[in-house]
Amino acid sequence: MTNKTIRQQLAADEAFLFSWLMMPGGFQAGAYAGAGLDGVLIDMQHGIIGFRDMVSMVEAINKAGSKAIVRPPLDDFAMVSRALDSGASGIVCPMINSAGDAEKLVSASKFPPVGERSWGAYLGTEAMGLSKEEYLGRSNDISTIFAMIETGRALDNLDEICAVDGIDGVFVGPNDLSISLTKGKEADVNNRLVQEALPLVADAAARHGKFAGIFVSDNDDLGKFAKMGFRFMPVLSDASFITDGVSAIRSAIKI
Repeated sequence: MTNKTIRQQLAADEAFLFSWLMMPGGFQAGAYAGAGLDGVLIDMQHGIIGFRDMVSMVEAINKAGSKAIVRPPLDDFAMVSRALDSGASGIVCPMINSAGDAEKLVSASKFPPVGERSWGAYLGTEAMGLSKEEYLGRSNDISTIFAMIETGRALDNLDEICAVDGIDGVFVGPNDLSISLTKGKEADVNNRLVQEALPLVADAAARHGKFAGIFVSDNDDLGKFAKMGFRFMPVLSDASFITDGVSAIRSAIKI
């Protein structure tokens, strides 16, 4: 783990690697946070994590000295603000398909003059050890905001999305991108159309001075994605970690 912010680490062209949690619980969030990766993402879109769960998990992650990132539910820009108020350092927001969507995300996540986020970061100031004035002055830089690119429409509007001031990066959801590009026929991260789109996303991010991230299903792909320019990547999910761990233990038992 590092004392750098997410933005500082990515701006230095260093990989930011994190856990992806879909199950609630401050205890487990703190355990993952203390395990040595750069951060922990709390998935409120497809996981079973509610608001109170998220708050306790963000608190545990911060106490462990790691970085909390939240993926809010679909179209819930209010939850973006609430996650940041709770002390989250980053947002990965699903289904940002246009510049208008990106502007709504910025409005909820950045204070004026960049956005329209209102004040209420009482837990955030405590978590980051900042006064109200310090947090207000630094939050737009501390809070790293990713727009998820998951559809053909988002690809068509990629340059417009990347050009929105206040969007710090774009994050590819390859499964949903596959569903969109194949018109619902398959969710295959290795689909040719998806693989052809990935360097386009990374190149657009670089062209606009933004960061590039991607969901990783197979850690053997990390090197390939890094060469494309992706630096913000999960390396495990709680569900797969449990499944793989139990399977490995069961295979090792000889009685």
